[in-house]
Amino acid sequence: KLWLTGLEGSQSRVTIEGVSINYEVIATFMSRLEDSDYFAEVYLVSIERESFEDLSLRRFTITSRLIVPGVVELEEAG
Repeated sequence: KLWLTGLEGSQSRVTIEGVSINYEVIATFMSRLEDSDYFAEVYLVSIERESFEDLSLRRFTITSRLIVPGVVELEEAG
């Protein structure tokens, strides 16, 4: 129901691109990212309709702050 097509990171930010069959699946994916210990400040940057053969898909871009366990604690202590 959801396919990732791109993943880019720089410092503590990550950009995720993908395609989904509907908006609900994207919302669920974002909620799961937010519930994870590894992502915070998850934002939907863009969403566009796209047709592929007989399917109506949604292409999306999400950004988030990436949390690497152990690294944050070291940065705060140092």
